[in-house]
Amino acid sequence: MKFVLAESAGFCFGVRRAVDMVLSESGSRHERITTYGPLVHNPQVIELLKLRDIGCTDNLDDIRSGMAVIRTHGVPPPVIEELSARGLALLDATCPKVRAVQTTVERQAAEGRTIVIFGDAEHPEVVGLVGAARGRPCFVVRDEAEFDALGLSPDAPLTLVAQTTANRERYQQLIEHVQPKFARLEVRHTICNATELKQEEVRDLAKHVQAMLVVGGRNSGNTRRLAAITEELGLPTWQIEVAEELEGIDFTPYDKVGVTAGASTPSWIIDRVMTRLRELEEEELRPGRARARRLLEALAATHATTGLAAGSLAYVGAALLGVPFRFDFFLLVALYVLSMHVLNRFTETGVDKFRDDPKRQTFYRRHTLWLWPVGLGSGLVSIWLGFHLGVIPFLIVLAASIVGVLYSVRVVPKSWMGVFGFRRLKDLAASKNVFIASAWALVSIFPLFFVAETRDWRRLILAFLFLFMVTGIRSVFLDLSDMAADRLVGRETVPLIFGPQRTRTLLRFSIVGLAAGLFVTAALGWLPGLAWPLAVWILGEFLLVEFTRWPAKMATLKRDMIVDLHFIVAGLLALTWRWAG
Repeated sequence: MKFVLAESAGFCFGVRRAVDMVLSESGSRHERITTYGPLVHNPQVIELLKLRDIGCTDNLDDIRSGMAVIRTHGVPPPVIEELSARGLALLDATCPKVRAVQTTVERQAAEGRTIVIFGDAEHPEVVGLVGAARGRPCFVVRDEAEFDALGLSPDAPLTLVAQTTANRERYQQLIEHVQPKFARLEVRHTICNATELKQEEVRDLAKHVQAMLVVGGRNSGNTRRLAAITEELGLPTWQIEVAEELEGIDFTPYDKVGVTAGASTPSWIIDRVMTRLRELEEEELRPGRARARRLLEALAATHATTGLAAGSLAYVGAALLGVPFRFDFFLLVALYVLSMHVLNRFTETGVDKFRDDPKRQTFYRRHTLWLWPVGLGSGLVSIWLGFHLGVIPFLIVLAASIVGVLYSVRVVPKSWMGVFGFRRLKDLAASKNVFIASAWALVSIFPLFFVAETRDWRRLILAFLFLFMVTGIRSVFLDLSDMAADRLVGRETVPLIFGPQRTRTLLRFSIVGLAAGLFVTAALGWLPGLAWPLAVWILGEFLLVEFTRWPAKMATLKRDMIVDLHFIVAGLLALTWRWAG
């Protein structure tokens, strides 16, 4: 079987604009933010906003302080006037398309024309449109029969508009029914272009598939209409909200299944659904490969490969220092990094679940009983190994472990957030990139340096800078593919601060500068000859930045494993160089 995703699936312009506006305000304000009614019709988005301390109420009396947000569907103008009269900060996230229809209704009603709205009378958008008429003649109909039941005079000046997410074909049928009967009819084509595109695309996709999967909130009108279209065309159709619901669906009778999503369905849900569907494809066509993938994903989910990558990088650091490498030190670094990643997974709760890979979340939920001891035990063993090396290595590893554990913990009370501007270290702008690079570089080289028989401080500084740069480049590069998720949870990473294009430029200069620095220091004899092949190795990252966009298209666990293997290759390169003398 094969799954085909519609190109227009997911957030429309109005929904994306509204979510971005509210998340931006959430990151810059400390007073309460409350949306009047659900911002969008998607339960997962509403849950995300709640975890970002953004409230939601259908009772206007509940909004007495802070900032009031007008949802994408809009509200009757008197509601906005009342909120403004209360002296509240007001954020109008009404979709511009909806706002345009409201303006049309208000103006046409003021001119004495009767307004007829094609749509669902209980839908929030239609409620807002009726309110825009300000008590003047305004009616809502769903079909020709309901229109005829109004008993309007054929001489009445009539304006016909549609809910922006209405079914285009049915609206056209109503227009054709009304036009011959009303000489003073004025028709406004108010269905949103994005809605028309999604509906037209799903009709076209239906010609090439045997079944259809629609992703989106069950309370979303435009999502339900997409499902209704394919059902009317005779296709087996399923509507789901999250990827977990796929487990109850049997796709095996179908060779090709189409996938679309409503305008209020966020990209992270679509990505997770498509990732699971691709796995279903693989399990049917290549079962052996699927089993191997699950094994590798388990290694990546537990961060075993990340620990090996850190240990390999520590070996590179020892080679650059020119000191003998000890296996107990390899274990110290590998176990420290493994411990910090595992323990931080358990401290990431609430809003963080929208960012993390769902398969890793599921893995941690299923194996909590043994992953907790693995994370805690690895950390304690790394600290013990530091103690075994000496006082200074022990203090370095202990301090790094304490800071690493506290990184995701809320150390600042909420009442003090207005003073400090953050509650966790990870909330600081670009803290993830700096903390990861600093911790890896510090633990990977300083403990070994202080137990070496000879100490070359210049080599220490240069080796530390190398390790800091390569781990920092790794962190920023991965964040390029996590921008949408980081924005959702309010995490300010380098790509979000500078933007994707400037970030890629920064990476290019960093990689080329690091490679040039390795060539120069090797030529001057400040670093051993290993710096030459390492310069070539680091230029491989430049090729990834310059010519690929694979991180954005790859499942998180697979992407993380490839990056970890890149560091393991550096360790093998250093090992080969030492064996060659």
